[in-house]
Amino acid sequence: KKSEKGILSSRSSSTSSELSRAAPISQLSSSGELDFSEICDCESRVRSMAEHHEQVTVFFADIVGFTAISQSLTAPEVMIMLNDLFTRLDTATDDWCIYKVETIGDAYMCAAGLNLKGAIKKGDCDGQACPRFWAQSMLGFAREVVEMCGEVLVPRQNTPVQIRIGVHTGDVTTGVVGHKMPRFCLFGDTVNVASRMESTGKAGHIQASEATRDLLPQEDWVATGGVEVKGKGTMETFLLSAKRKTVAAE
Repeated sequence: KKSEKGILSSRSSSTSSELSRAAPISQLSSSGELDFSEICDCESRVRSMAEHHEQVTVFFADIVGFTAISQSLTAPEVMIMLNDLFTRLDTATDDWCIYKVETIGDAYMCAAGLNLKGAIKKGDCDGQACPRFWAQSMLGFAREVVEMCGEVLVPRQNTPVQIRIGVHTGDVTTGVVGHKMPRFCLFGDTVNVASRMESTGKAGHIQASEATRDLLPQEDWVATGGVEVKGKGTMETFLLSAKRKTVAAE
């Protein structure tokens, strides 16, 4: 029987890599590090780096009640708490070969299934990253995130940080735009839906769209009855507790 993290044959590489003038996302390292010192700010650069990716699983998480928490703490206390939590998440992304996209306030965004250079490809998917494998990987990561939050305490309150997580699987567009603080970003409807899965989620649980649930039917999903998503109406969603270990993808 495979261990929880046994679905990955090795940890993702954290080595730095350089991005050439016409380098697509496939030339990025799995750590996602970019060097823009040699990149011109021109249409050809934007065009050459733009790519479409199918069946990527996108993850959003945020801290429940963060606004109230931050108002009761000093700036250093807030930043130390966030740094403690996000550093743990960063380490876990390496364990599960997850690509960290960015943090926005108290929200953490990452993705699994992008065609990154050095990323492990599993499953019989014509030599490409298998959506089911990467959805399974993301679910394992999400479960670990919920569990590790119990080790991060809110200053003064000495109570564990509570987090809610949303995941959705679909197509995304990737690329880099602008010339001030440029960074690799994900765009598209999949990102919006994943964010909605998080914002309508439940503390201590993982809320997934039907698309992600269908890739992982063996899990103990509980139907929510649907949530409202802007531009889509009511979408079927499913909740999962972090208590049971993730079943390894075959």
